[in-house]
Amino acid sequence: MLDANRHKYGKIKEANSITKVLLRHLSMNAIITSRHNTLSQLARSLHHTKYRRKHGLFFIEGENSIYSAVQARWELTALFCAPTEVDAARALLIEGGYPLSLLHQMESAVLQSISETQTSPRFAAIGRIKSTFDASIWQQAKVLLVLDGVSDPGNVGTLLRAAAASGAGGVILTGNSADPYSPKVIRSSAGSIFHCPVAILDQEELLTRGANEDFVIVAADAHGGLNYRNFSWPKKYFLVLGNEKHGISPEILTTADHRVTIPITGRAESLNVAMAGTVLLFA
Repeated sequence: MLDANRHKYGKIKEANSITKVLLRHLSMNAIITSRHNTLSQLARSLHHTKYRRKHGLFFIEGENSIYSAVQARWELTALFCAPTEVDAARALLIEGGYPLSLLHQMESAVLQSISETQTSPRFAAIGRIKSTFDASIWQQAKVLLVLDGVSDPGNVGTLLRAAAASGAGGVILTGNSADPYSPKVIRSSAGSIFHCPVAILDQEELLTRGANEDFVIVAADAHGGLNYRNFSWPKKYFLVLGNEKHGISPEILTTADHRVTIPITGRAESLNVAMAGTVLLFA
């Protein structure tokens, strides 16, 4: 079983006792009217990696993402809504089997202040970070998507969505890829992060574990690889995508068993990494 203590987020301690008390005892009946309310400040702080790691929590916004979290029975510690949406929010919690004490009404302006979107969301939530990648995935997965230094959160979220849609066994992030629990990744994944197992490994551990579990390494190469349409895909493999500007790191590229390319017949020099990854995942 993947040692949770070696997972980048496995080292996160439980939210401190003050945070736990606040999340448990702030009344769902009192409408939050100030941006300086402690829960408002906590929600905004989770836009930053430092505080996500400190509290072991992350911010969720957007109906698709929150509905997906509820469907996956993800652990939520708070659900926010405008007073006009309180009935819908209560129904959502009841549907997911969550206690109604998680619900906190917010004035629309305050709800907007904790969001990164241009318009105020109907709902927002705080979820607990947890490891979703276990030993069965290494044993059963036919393809694992590896993101090596993919730094744009929108690309990471889109690739999580593509991995979930194509039936990939999971996604592994390495080489300073974007934080999968950042709000932009969550939004871009359209809720797929709650259904697609995710692991964060350093490159050495990735390569060692891959070799031990008999994964063949297939590297996506913008130029010079085999045409993906003519490639005989292995029975069990890593599909590796690299940094948007610099590509796959030499540490991983030199160990690749195969390189595949999507031929470009038009005038575009190359495809965006999320577009290329989606094409290859469905190959």
